[in-house]
This record gives sequence, C-alpha cells and structure tokens, in this order.
Amino acid sequence: MSLLDENGLSRVWSKMKAWVGTQLPGDFAGATTASAGTHGLVPAPTASDTEKFLKGDGTWANGSTDVNVTQTPTTTNADYRILLSGSADNVEHTEGAGKNVQFTANPSTGAVTFGSRAGSAGSNSFAQGQSVVASGTAAHAEGYETTAEGEYTHTEGNHTYAFEQASHAEGEYTIASGLGSHAEGWGTIATEYYSHAEGQATTASGSCSHAEGYDTLANGFYSHAEGTNTTASGSGSHAESAYTEASGNYAHAEGYHTIANHKSQHVFGEYNIDDNNDAAASARGTYVEIVGKGTANARSNARTLDWDGNEVLAGKLTVGAGPTNNMDVATKQYVDNQSGQIPVDPVDTTNLNIWIEST
Repeated sequence: MSLLDENGLSRVWSKMKAWVGTQLPGDFAGATTASAGTHGLVPAPTASDTEKFLKGDGTWANGSTDVNVTQTPTTTNADYRILLSGSADNVEHTEGAGKNVQFTANPSTGAVTFGSRAGSAGSNSFAQGQSVVASGTAAHAEGYETTAEGEYTHTEGNHTYAFEQASHAEGEYTIASGLGSHAEGWGTIATEYYSHAEGQATTASGSCSHAEGYDTLANGFYSHAEGTNTTASGSGSHAESAYTEASGNYAHAEGYHTIANHKSQHVFGEYNIDDNNDAAASARGTYVEIVGKGTANARSNARTLDWDGNEVLAGKLTVGAGPTNNMDVATKQYVDNQSGQIPVDPVDTTNLNIWIEST
C-alpha cells in the first residue's frame, strides 16, 4: 500500500468531517404551549447572560429577584430552616430573602416546627402556628402563643399552656398543670392530676376533680362542680345549679344559695340554714337532708331530717287528696292542747273504738 500524498490526506479528512457532522445533534428547540421541544446544542449565552438561566422555551431569562441569599447545608444535627414567605432576619438556611414563615426539622431529635417564631426543642415534638413552643418530649403545640412543656403534652388555640406529663390545654387562656389534666374553654385551670376544667373561668384543683360551667370550683378529691358560681370542696362532693356549696365529704348541694357542710348530706331548695353541728366536714352532722326556703335576707328551712329518722316540717302535713283541712295530720301536742274541746263518745270496750264527733 502506498502512502497517501497531500491531496489524498485532504480528501480523507474532508470525508471524515462530513461523517462526524452527521453524528452531531442539531440545535436545541424550545417547547411551546402546543408542542414539545427537541434536544440539541443550546444557544450560546452572551456576556450579559451570566446571571440568567436557560428556560424551556429555549431562551435565556432572569432568575429570582432575591439577592444576598445563601443555602448553607447543615453539617451537624441541628435545626435546618427553610423560610417560606415574609421577611427574613437571617438569610442563612433560607430559600429566599424577604421570608419569615419557616419550616425547621432536626434530624437528631425528630423535632419539627412550622410557622412564624415557632420553637420546638423536645425530642419528636411538633410546633406549628405563631409564637408557639413544644419543649416537652413528643409534645405538640399549635395556634398562637401556646406552650406544650411537659412530656406528651398538647396545646392548641390562643395563649394555652400544658406543663405536666400528658396534659392538654385548648381554647383561650387555659392552663393544664396537673398530670394528665385537661383544661378547655376560656380562662379555665386544671391543676391536679387527672383533673378537668371546662367552660369559662372554672378551676379543677382537686385530684380527679371536674369543674364546668361558669366560675365554678372543684377543689375536693374527685369532686364535681357545675352550673354557675358553685363550689365542691369536700371529697367526692357535688355542687350544682347556682351559688351552691358542698363542703362535706360526699355531700350534695343543689338549688340556689344552698349549703351542704357535713358528710353525705343532701341539701336543696333556696337559702337553707346550714347544719351547725360542730363535727368536721368529714363526719356526719345532725341532718342527713335539709330543704331550704329562705331568702337572701333571712335563711330558713322548710324541712329537716336527722340521722335518727326524725323529721321536722315548718308547715303542716296533709294525708290524702282533700279536702285539705279535714286531712291534716295533727301532732300529740295539738291534741293535748285541744283536750276538753273535742266531744268524744264513750269508749266501745268491745271493739276498742273511739268516735270523735265533728262540730
């Protein structure tokens, strides 16, 4: 084989260039709203295109207007922030300047926050909303100005606080500070373990107590206060309706301005005279039941029943349907006082009957 001369090499090189040209892609064709683009060589950027990016339609265009932004990868197990909208006070760990709503996640503790000035420090905790804090392990805080501080606590709403383990505060201005306690509504407080306060301005400060309604207080162990302005301070006591007080253990006060101040006592009606027995609230008083009939100016009782079964009525007792005056039950004292005024037939000694003639 003879060596190619200069003309031969030129012809070979020309054919090789032509062949290589057939193997190269064409120019990049951008997409339109009606058709897809094709791959190829991109258009060369000019000197003024250094801050631009190639769009899908095949043109160079300006990017985001955000400036002075850095996305700094975290190298430690710390919070990693991504701000989503608003105005940022720190451009590190952001996706754009002018942002203030943030999402943070800590891969080490499992803590997650979402919202404005939300803080989550507890392991596996979650905070969302504005100015909320979930600092307890596995705690959850949401809403506005809420704090879930204890382990497994949950706060929601506006200015709510849960401090003890497994407590729950919701609504507005509520506090659950007892173990497993629950406060809901407005201005309610549950301070002891497993206590429950609901409604408005109620307080459950006894263990396992329950306060509901308006301005009620349940501060006895497993006590229950409901209605308005009622107080259940005895263990296992129950106060209901309005302005009632059950201070005896296991006592029950209902009605209006009634007081049950001894063990297992039941009082109803209005403005009763309370049992003035000197025994403690944990002991029996004189009466097991009292019915009040008084007023704000003068307390009085319509009926009392003592622990020996003796009953005292302020009025008279009628038996049967009537006529009432002929069916009244008379006392021994009344009969004694009427001696000599009631005509009586002689005694029937055979049948032992006495006939009292009506006048």
